[in-house]
Amino acid sequence: MDEEPMDEKLVKQINSMVDKMEDGKITKREFFRYLAGLGLLFTGITPFIRASTSSARKPNPQEKADLVRTGVLLKVVEQHDAVSGVLQGRVNPGAVGYAQVDTRGAWNFSISEGQALMKIGKEQAQFKGGEKVSISANDKVSFLNTGKNPWFFEATYWPNWHPDSIYYEFRGQQVPGREAWFELKTHAEDTVQRPMYHVRGWNSTPLNAGFKKQVDILKTKGIGVKPRPLQGTTLEEDYSGYCCDAYLAGSDFENTVYSPQDLALMDNGDGGNTSRRGLLSHKRRSPLQKNAKANYTFAEKNELDYRVITALSGEGILVIDGEPRRIRRGDSITIAPGVRQKLINDAGAPLLVEIRAQNPTYWHPDKSFVELTEGKFVPGHDVWFELVLPL
Repeated sequence: MDEEPMDEKLVKQINSMVDKMEDGKITKREFFRYLAGLGLLFTGITPFIRASTSSARKPNPQEKADLVRTGVLLKVVEQHDAVSGVLQGRVNPGAVGYAQVDTRGAWNFSISEGQALMKIGKEQAQFKGGEKVSISANDKVSFLNTGKNPWFFEATYWPNWHPDSIYYEFRGQQVPGREAWFELKTHAEDTVQRPMYHVRGWNSTPLNAGFKKQVDILKTKGIGVKPRPLQGTTLEEDYSGYCCDAYLAGSDFENTVYSPQDLALMDNGDGGNTSRRGLLSHKRRSPLQKNAKANYTFAEKNELDYRVITALSGEGILVIDGEPRRIRRGDSITIAPGVRQKLINDAGAPLLVEIRAQNPTYWHPDKSFVELTEGKFVPGHDVWFELVLPL
């Protein structure tokens, strides 16, 4: 059966937007919102991305920071397909106090260590170790820390986290879950600026088609073959796969991401009313912006599916089982189950890639492994990551 012809006009438009992103004229967030408007976050970007038309294009040296670390670290310890999950959280001193809203799910929090400060709706409340609090769908919850020590919690939630049903509120703006970024850490106190992952989902058509399309490697492991319904919901008809993007900042871009402490320093200069425009044009440099950076992702491998890695912008090296391969904008490389892969940005300019599973399933942390220390892979539920939000 012949494939439908490619819409070359659309290809040209999309690559023009990539050019603008590479030239610093639009942000990553604006680029992905453009793609979302076309419906391509669901169907995939890969077929439309082409190599740069100008070999002379260089990154814009004036690119400003447009992301902020929140000071809240998370670790997914259990994930049960579409049904539910369990995570652990660490709230560092000075956490930015964003609000989280799950439009369809309930959350139960248990304070595991330290003096917790949470804002639920419009009310602030303190909790100590062992105390619990429940959050219903559409309730706002914020994690605050005005002290000197971190505090920790465990949360159970159902249905599972979904980028289209959860959003965050921060500095007067609403951030959909699919616009949030997650920075993996070697441990809970890791302060190195590392590459980040940007999770976006897509819905199957029909809604449970993702289960029907699983390859044999999934079925033999008993994963994703039959959805588990949850009483009182329509989860048996609501299945989503996932896809993510990885962003590796270039070495030439010094102000990649603001820390909570950076924002506090800026707020102190204007009474706490710093606007987004003020943040991005702020001339003051803080020592915190000079922290060590890593230009590589951790080596990863998964046991579940084939994944297609496509360079959306920039170039770098994709190391596959120890063998390096150059990957440039428009290149796509398929990674087989169980094969180690690692991305390195050696070109200076930002590298942005799409990582898409050929057969969509929810993430299974016990089947996904990360090399946090050389030669030692740990399962995904042993990995911490920090929530990073766009300004």
